[in-house]
Amino acid sequence: MNNDMSIVSLVLHASFVVQIVMVILLSISVASWAAIIRKITAIKRIQNLNEEFERVFWSGISLNELLTCAREKIGVTVVVFNNGAWEEVRKGTTNVHPQGWAAATGHYPFATLEPSPRFEEIVRAFDGHGERVESPDELPRALRRALRVVRRERRQALLNVVCRR
Repeated sequence: MNNDMSIVSLVLHASFVVQIVMVILLSISVASWAAIIRKITAIKRIQNLNEEFERVFWSGISLNELLTCAREKIGVTVVVFNNGAWEEVRKGTTNVHPQGWAAATGHYPFATLEPSPRFEEIVRAFDGHGERVESPDELPRALRRALRVVRRERRQALLNVVCRR
């Protein structure tokens, strides 16, 4: 009997069933690592898109810019994630005064947008495409319609995506 204890030697001298099991395990391992790498890549891509979105979002778009887009036939897509509140006001109040009246009562003056504005109507005033999206299932089709308007008709589009808590 050969005393060679290398991995290659052990695999080559193993029974056929053991070799099949090792091939299956190796295949599953490779597939798992491929899935992990795909997920990491997707998460990094989403993080980059999120950073770009935040940069654009916080830069905002003014009514003058919407008017210019309409006049010059510049297609722009704006997505408003409408949670019916100024969430940063609520967070800031709670962070500064965690034991304060607002945190204790759950009432945050000047932090809600109720009734929620119909942002989609603003872009319609500039001959743009405005749409209110109430369900996550509606969002992919609404995005396709908005992008179609921007690309084909060179008009701006605004999606008012209502986010419920």
